[in-house]
Amino acid sequence: MVDALRVTSSLVFSELFATREASAREVWTTPFAPDDHYDLSWDTTLYTRTAPRERYFAAHLDDIEVARVLVLQTHTNRIEPAFRLPALPPSVTEVEWIEVARGHRRLGIGRAVVRSLEQTFAGEHLIAFGAVGAERFWDATGWQRFERDSAASSVGQRPLHLRVPVA
Repeated sequence: MVDALRVTSSLVFSELFATREASAREVWTTPFAPDDHYDLSWDTTLYTRTAPRERYFAAHLDDIEVARVLVLQTHTNRIEPAFRLPALPPSVTEVEWIEVARGHRRLGIGRAVVRSLEQTFAGEHLIAFGAVGAERFWDATGWQRFERDSAASSVGQRPLHLRVPVA
């Protein structure tokens, strides 16, 4: 069994990069290979003329990949006004996906990954629309939770969680 203190102190968090396929300049491949330990399809081909705006991170514990992360730069004018957020800069960093590998879940790895993201993007506003069912996880991060305005909300819509940089 892995204890939370060891996860926090031993987790290695690193950025990985999409690669351009030599055969076609508009085809990029994510840095992740197929892996049965993950529910999401991380081995995706991206079609774009420029380097993708996606940033990928992996977390390793004892040389074993235990988590994958995808973040994006998001223009705040694309966030629904129904959230009634405080004033934000023109662009924020959105945590699109965090997934901990099966067999390593509920050990504090997700929390350690969020703390690593906070350090990596220390001077930036971070937002996350947690997956359905992940609300408790995001609430436990200490990030501020925003629901859509009651007039605009409907069942199954995910809340937005915001972390404002510490001054």
